[in-house]
Amino acid sequence: TEHVSHTLLKSKIWRFIRDFSYRFASGLTVLTKEDFEYYKFVKNRAIMHNPIFHKPKNTKYYKESIILSVGRLETVKGYENYFKALSLIDKNILDKWDIIIAGNGSLENSLKNLAINLNLKINFVGHQKDIGSLYERAKILALPSMNEGFGNVLIEALFYECARVSTPTSGAKELIKDGFDGLISEDFSAESYAITLEKLLKNDGMCQNLVQNANLKKSKFEIENIIDKWYKFIKECEQ
Repeated sequence: TEHVSHTLLKSKIWRFIRDFSYRFASGLTVLTKEDFEYYKFVKNRAIMHNPIFHKPKNTKYYKESIILSVGRLETVKGYENYFKALSLIDKNILDKWDIIIAGNGSLENSLKNLAINLNLKINFVGHQKDIGSLYERAKILALPSMNEGFGNVLIEALFYECARVSTPTSGAKELIKDGFDGLISEDFSAESYAITLEKLLKNDGMCQNLVQNANLKKSKFEIENIIDKWYKFIKECEQ
């Protein structure tokens, strides 16, 4: 079972060892189509998404003008770039929204200083045991990661009916159909992410349409359906 993007391993030696050993595997599961295509030298392979482990108890949400981000405060999560993107958005538009960051990490102090320097009002709430209470209120889930093998927060946001905006990671491209059930920036630059996010901030109708279309995918991530896929794949590998 491979739970990270094949591109994450940078060492040529370790990539060779990994790829060589996988050739002898009875089966291999990956998270994205991109990885599925890369590991074409493995006979039995399948795309196996992570399920939603804790389904929301509520089915109706009273959304507020909140942009929520959930994740560790580390370089790979792209928060420095995200803050620069926020600073490029029309202030008259951005001031109508509350920006919340949920998570801890080594960059917490430097990110708080960056927010001050960029004149951004950002609420750092730390790690949340009950993250669902934030998802329930947030209209938008922003994922600015530089690398994301999958992105469980994109599934969580789907179930809590948050409109999703992400950088073009392999995980985002697997979980979002750009313009239909979420938005993906053209590239990883602050300028590109700012354009994509601002488009959503000033169009509530677009938010609602993206959420409505994303609802069609919920059953795909139900744990019962994922278990069924695992059962069938294991049977195939045994043959």
